[in-house]
Amino acid sequence: MDEAKGLLLRLEAQFWEAMTRQDAQAGIDLLHEPAIMVTGRGVMQFGHEEYRKMAEGDAVRILSFDMTDETVLFPREDVACVTYKVKVKTSTGEFDAFESTTWVKTDGLWKCVLHTETTADSK
Repeated sequence: MDEAKGLLLRLEAQFWEAMTRQDAQAGIDLLHEPAIMVTGRGVMQFGHEEYRKMAEGDAVRILSFDMTDETVLFPREDVACVTYKVKVKTSTGEFDAFESTTWVKTDGLWKCVLHTETTADSK
């Protein structure tokens, strides 16, 4: 499981790296279709092309990120829940958030099916 845990943490970082590069296809390659995202703005279910439009049309650019306090839980061999804290620097400011992603292994590949983001309270 340690190897799978390391892989999932790398995939999570790859998704963030894709956002910093504004590489919509790299994000799509990691997404289940459809996928769900839950943020302070609401709940959204989307497919690959909808994600591409969101990623390419996003006015706020992610410049950098730093993930800490990562955990990975495997309720089954083909399902993983990843949680962590992230510090994000964007073109409009910085924020801290708590993140969770549910990954499902489909045809031998891990795909993100659900991602949640909860902004941390300001201290």
